[in-house]
Amino acid sequence: MRFCKYCGNQISEEVEKCNYCGKALVTYKRIDEIGVQTRKTKKKIILISILATVILSAVVCGIVFISHSGRCKVSGCDNKVVSGSDYCYNHKCSVANCNKSQTSYSNFCYNHHLMYDEDDDSYASPTKPAKAPVYDWELRITVTDLYTKYGTTYVEGTLKNESDSTVKFVTIKGAFQTYSGTTIDTDTTYAVGSEGLAPGESTKWKMFVSEDSRITKCDVTVIKYDY
Repeated sequence: MRFCKYCGNQISEEVEKCNYCGKALVTYKRIDEIGVQTRKTKKKIILISILATVILSAVVCGIVFISHSGRCKVSGCDNKVVSGSDYCYNHKCSVANCNKSQTSYSNFCYNHHLMYDEDDDSYASPTKPAKAPVYDWELRITVTDLYTKYGTTYVEGTLKNESDSTVKFVTIKGAFQTYSGTTIDTDTTYAVGSEGLAPGESTKWKMFVSEDSRITKCDVTVIKYDY
């Protein structure tokens, strides 16, 4: 049973206006329906937002996938490119930090072909590929002793060839330094001569300068080599 809140007369449960006083009424049922509709609208908005996020993520992933699935630019090659290059491992220059393509009958690009393929020992041909270049960091230097004797400061150590090729005429330089790294004096010497140093082999070396009480260490580096 329902009564008009304005005139007090009994009215139907379904009417929205009183039959006696004519005033508009908002039923409890109507208020509940409005609340349900509002909640449904909010759910739709949330679902649409989630769907839009999923679609956007899929598009981004697709772009990333496409950018990482490039093919070698050499005609007829379907291999994937090396990161940072337009060519696959079979067609990229063999020098690690070079991303250019190889030249004909060589493992190197044009610039590195001139550097490495012109040597008699490593010239590339259709039946004999050029050997890999040697890098200075593959010539491992170890300082074993630093001492002073008869007014002279000596440094001794070893050089190991960790590359895949024999090296010759390896020149090393020793920078005799203070504790803070200031260079007092330097010396150079051949660690390896014409006899060469094969892969995996080691050799001893020694350098010296005039005695100076400030010298506490020696920084030794490879400055020149051939192979």
